[in-house]
Amino acid sequence: MLKIPAFKHPSNSNLVTTFKQPNVEEALSFLNLDPNFEEKIATDYLNTLVLESNAPKSADKWTTGDRRTALWWIFINIMPETELTFSYECEHCDSVHIEDINLVELDQEITTLKSLPKISKKLTLDGRSVEVLGKAVTGEGAAMLEEYRLDLLDALEADNEQQADTVRAQMKLLDVALSVQIDDLTSEQQLKLINTLSIPEMMRLFTFAETVKQELHHGLHTQLTDGKCQVVSPPLLCQSDDNKEGVSSRLLINFRSIDFIPAI
Repeated sequence: MLKIPAFKHPSNSNLVTTFKQPNVEEALSFLNLDPNFEEKIATDYLNTLVLESNAPKSADKWTTGDRRTALWWIFINIMPETELTFSYECEHCDSVHIEDINLVELDQEITTLKSLPKISKKLTLDGRSVEVLGKAVTGEGAAMLEEYRLDLLDALEADNEQQADTVRAQMKLLDVALSVQIDDLTSEQQLKLINTLSIPEMMRLFTFAETVKQELHHGLHTQLTDGKCQVVSPPLLCQSDDNKEGVSSRLLINFRSIDFIPAI
């Protein structure tokens, strides 16, 4: 059985997972799955390939940063070709450039932590003072957010901007509920609590949740827009002959779980 070099979880470098290489049968088993449910695909794929790990047994308990970085790690270690070709309009010279980006180079901006820092803040919620803790969103939470992302796609395809704004607001509330821990409440209970808050209370909680996301960031350099994960490319130098100052651009590359499973 061919193994992949040990993967250190970027959320905690003491957590180490060893993956096997997928065989043809295993790769084929994922080709007929609904690509809309990326988080379930990621969980099933990672769980299928785990040989040894001191991380939580199921990958749906892993942080989203760990999950995406693990998918990338497996991909670059099993695929003979890791370059993707992109064309883009350069913001500096307005010309169309064509670039080959090697996904291996994404390791240059991976953030690895010794452990997730403890973040807490006293906030007034529903009229009472509460110690709110910050936490990283896991695969379970990402799957919950994915349901809203599908609703958002439906609204956008129907050109229903009002419905799209409603779904974005619901998604934002759930994201906050998944990024904090209030007492011993579940995420669903926290979401109900958030819906009872005054606007000033809500805004202070939103600000704290954003701080949590920034301070707990780990793994690949990514950003989330409307529930869609995108990887930030390495700096791409403008190819114009007039580029004497060495200006560069960054591309946002859609990160989809299904794209990191080898096609047969």
